[in-house]
Amino acid sequence: GILRKEEYGFKVIPNVNREVSIEENSILDLKVGNRLVIDDLKSSRKLKINRVAILKVLDSLKEKQVVECDEIRYDFKNTKISTGLFGINRIFLPSSNIFPTLVASDSNDYITLKEIETTNIEDYKSRFIEEIYKKGDFRKLTKSETCVVQGFPKDFSLPESRARWMKLLGNSVSVPVIEMLGRAILKTGVFELGKDTGIYQGPEYSYQT
Repeated sequence: GILRKEEYGFKVIPNVNREVSIEENSILDLKVGNRLVIDDLKSSRKLKINRVAILKVLDSLKEKQVVECDEIRYDFKNTKISTGLFGINRIFLPSSNIFPTLVASDSNDYITLKEIETTNIEDYKSRFIEEIYKKGDFRKLTKSETCVVQGFPKDFSLPESRARWMKLLGNSVSVPVIEMLGRAILKTGVFELGKDTGIYQGPEYSYQT
């Protein structure tokens, strides 16, 4: 249930007398032998510049019986990394030391408070599936936790709706990081004024105030 069929290769049917459009002909020009391959079409600079809707044009060529699919491949139904499988992208354990950036649209990333200690990868995967995934022993970050991640007070005033407060916090920046950068910039003296001259003193230029 996590894969979908995709038409990947097409055979150009020989000796078919059909009127084709400029866009259809631009695709037919890219055949190798008597075949068209999706990856080749998608990487064609000419088609990109002319904004040719590849799949739509291929459907038109199939209707005219100029081409027919001769190779099927499979891809994941959900191809975006934030989508994951069955609504779950990643589950982070307490031992995790790398985390994704918070995003305004929220994400399908979860955390668990359960520790797993094993000596090999196979045992780790098995225990993770059985003890955490199947038991649903994971959850999303709470509002207060997300505030702490971004450097806000735990009780920072925010809307009750998760979609709204996640959008605000996800679109924000990490307050301690910005404070650190601001202080570092101030220490350069870039904003200082000459005591008597009234001339702005910068590291690379100056002007009269």
